[in-house]
Amino acid sequence: FFESAHANYYFPDESVIESDYIEDFNYLTVDIENSIERIRARYINATHHLDSQLGRVFDALEAQGLLDTTIVIVTGDHGEEFMENGRWGHNSTFSQEQIRVPLLVHVPGQAAGQEAQMTSHLDLPATVLAALGVDLDPATYSYGSNLLAADYARDYTVASDWHGNTLITPDVKMVFSKKGAAYDDGTTTLEDEPVDIGSVGVAYRNSLNLFARELARFYH
Repeated sequence: FFESAHANYYFPDESVIESDYIEDFNYLTVDIENSIERIRARYINATHHLDSQLGRVFDALEAQGLLDTTIVIVTGDHGEEFMENGRWGHNSTFSQEQIRVPLLVHVPGQAAGQEAQMTSHLDLPATVLAALGVDLDPATYSYGSNLLAADYARDYTVASDWHGNTLITPDVKMVFSKKGAAYDDGTTTLEDEPVDIGSVGVAYRNSLNLFARELARFYH
């Protein structure tokens, strides 16, 4: 777990690639809105530093001949918003900037490739266990699926915070959160635009039914 991508965004001088960054970043007192571009520059420098540290890990694995026997996963627990929707940071809403994260999965013997479809952190346990040779239906122990399975497909996913969940389908996001209600979050498009649920058809209903059923199973 790397802390540098979290405020106040740490990096050494040699990691600076955006020179116009805020230097004294006390986020309890700074004017966030008026300083946001310089805060973003600081974040870019911090994530550049993080990339260099990941590079050290990968180089060490390769130098020791361990990449052929090691599963490596790189992801994040949240994204970071820079006032795109009126907020800074994370854990305030389910905006795309806050919930979308990178996901790199290296499994020895698995060919390289890129996927553009919807995936979820929820799929990681099933993916790792399958790579280790566990031959069980993931539905018996998980809300996810094996990302590397030939028939992998996800009609919807779920993102959660400390206060609730949001159902994410290809058409809509539906927020079920006490804090989200306080922010007037409800149903939006994937681009976080308000939407009338009656105008998006009925495709989401099957996902909503499955979500409600699975939520009850894991909260039982």
